[in-house]
Amino acid sequence: MNGGLERKLLSSAGTLLLGFFAGAILIASTGNNPLAVYGVMFSGALGSIRGIADTLAFMAPMILTALAFLIPAQAGVWNVGAQGQMYFGGFMAGSIGLLVALPPGLHQLTAFAAAGGIGALWALLPAILREFRRASEIVTTIMLNFVAQSMTSYLLYNTLSSVFGLFTANGQTPFVMGSAKLPLVVSYAAETGASVMIFISVAIALLSSVFIGNSKWGFAIRAVGLNPKVAESHGMDPVRFRILAMVIGGALAGIAGAGEIIGRFYQYRDQFPEGYFGGIGFAGIAVALVARLNPVAIIPAALLFGLMATGAPAVQATFGGIPRELVWTLQGIIILFQAIPYVFELAVKRSLRRTK
Repeated sequence: MNGGLERKLLSSAGTLLLGFFAGAILIASTGNNPLAVYGVMFSGALGSIRGIADTLAFMAPMILTALAFLIPAQAGVWNVGAQGQMYFGGFMAGSIGLLVALPPGLHQLTAFAAAGGIGALWALLPAILREFRRASEIVTTIMLNFVAQSMTSYLLYNTLSSVFGLFTANGQTPFVMGSAKLPLVVSYAAETGASVMIFISVAIALLSSVFIGNSKWGFAIRAVGLNPKVAESHGMDPVRFRILAMVIGGALAGIAGAGEIIGRFYQYRDQFPEGYFGGIGFAGIAVALVARLNPVAIIPAALLFGLMATGAPAVQATFGGIPRELVWTLQGIIILFQAIPYVFELAVKRSLRRTK
């Protein structure tokens, strides 16, 4: 293993343990045994077919939204807009699954292509604003998340509902066509469980590792992120590769949204406009930080966050005094501890600049 990467992953593991220790203190403050709570959390996620299926179902989109953050970050750009890109990807894939009749295989590929395309376009806007209007991509991507949620809500209720009449009495659309559904690999009820999306996500993570580490474009993206001026002096256009990285990230987030609609729920539900994706776009940032921006390490990091998300209901059911939000607080603590090395690194760099 590369020495630098090994140190980063060991540092990440250390700060992860510190995060769990801090979480244990928080749990103890509620009068509960931290080891018992952690035990229930992980047994709830892995102790049944349903728990395993839900863990894998959570894990799949988090891998992709982590990559949606990681690849632009390699170019020195912060894509905080995966949530909005997921919304559009899910909307596009669901619309194709409901309205366009195609043979199996081609139907899923078309849904993924459309979702990835619209996710890429939604990411292109903040990329262009950053490069040509000097607008902060952090601000624009966060704002565009809210725009995406409102736009997809409008399209859902005023286009699919009013024009095509696709809503059922309980505020949900019908299931997408059978030819658009991704098959389940772990199922605990009829059409309920984890689909082949988990394998697709893992494969994309492995391909992303090859792309970033071994391809010409991946090398250029990393070079631009490390030192744009040096990269430019060697014939690499920083603007071009920063935009490319953002577009790739947006496409992956769009595909994550598609996987939720055609590979997990098979329909739009009434919660879709109110944040149905449950912050997975933001959780991907945490997954990428835990993985120290390594595409392969994203896989176990996403598994960890999937375990926590799936184990939360078991904790709440077993320990009545512990709210489910405690698990999300634990995630926040872990993110905070993961940020410590970055803050320290930044402080050292600034200190070195001042001494020069």
